[in-house]
Amino acid sequence: MSETRRDEQKLWLILFQIKGVRSRLNFLAMQRWLFAGLAILIGAVALTFFAAASLGPLTFLGVAIFLLLAAIVGIIRETMLVRAMRTSPARAAAIADTRSQMKGRLTTVLALAATPKRSPLWAYLVEDTYGRREEFEPARVAPRWLSRALYPLLASI
Repeated sequence: MSETRRDEQKLWLILFQIKGVRSRLNFLAMQRWLFAGLAILIGAVALTFFAAASLGPLTFLGVAIFLLLAAIVGIIRETMLVRAMRTSPARAAAIADTRSQMKGRLTTVLALAATPKRSPLWAYLVEDTYGRREEFEPARVAPRWLSRALYPLLASI
């Protein structure tokens, strides 16, 4: 097998691992949106039922409208937060660099991978990064499988 082909395979494995980090971070963000949205809806419905059972008709109407608006604002706010949490490949590489203490190697590999003319030191960067691939595995960079937004959801049930 030629040296160039081996370097391309190593580069592909590095980029694939960065893609795995990105997928895991985006999956956690999606879970946060889902769990927080359900928690807001369940909480608003529970408070509406409580208000219906214990308040008069006009007071209940005011509380129900307030809860509806609060739930809509909460879901919109959570949607905006999660959209901001969405991770691009460059951001995933930067997060993996920070959490695995790779000192910018992943960001550099990702940025220079698409360039047609590579530095003579490119092979050394790929080899060094490939040798440290266990340090930036998705399970190490983002070890959680479930978002922490699960706790408010469980509390609302």
